[in-house]
Amino acid sequence: PCEIDFAVDCFIKAAAGGHPNAKSHSFWLEKADDTSFGTNALSMFASKLPPDEPNHILMMVGCRLYSALCQRYEAIDGVIKYELDAASKSDYPFIQEFVKRTGLSRSFYDGGLDMLTEGSAADQITDGLNSLYFALINSGHNELHCLFIRCTIVGYIISKSKHSNLSKPLLGIDKFFS
Repeated sequence: PCEIDFAVDCFIKAAAGGHPNAKSHSFWLEKADDTSFGTNALSMFASKLPPDEPNHILMMVGCRLYSALCQRYEAIDGVIKYELDAASKSDYPFIQEFVKRTGLSRSFYDGGLDMLTEGSAADQITDGLNSLYFALINSGHNELHCLFIRCTIVGYIISKSKHSNLSKPLLGIDKFFS
């Protein structure tokens, strides 16, 4: 399984122990948790990453930032409904499997694409997820990796919500596509 919080804990311990890469990026995690690292900053960071495997710092910061934003602005259900309704329309079998692993019934998220009020917190948060996705795509990242990142962020939001007891653990990239 993909254990974001465990990875963050290890990263913070590595920073405290003097690891140079962890030290130079650990403030991003703090800013993600308090939401002062905004979605635009995350998209700009993502656009500068080399197009290879999903970046572990991006994954940790993205999950923590979007979860914190959803909680802070009480937009959890709106974001989940929108994202799962959109994902349920995907032609990719691995996206359909992701939706099933969330454990949420179609009746919960059906119509979620049409439920957001323009300018609402949930609308702005999903716009931020769209910006992150397109920043990665436009900088040459593999579409499948971009989808993996987005699903992982949405799965993390679900894991921190009142729906957490329904969902299965997040999958790492080695198992996500199978």
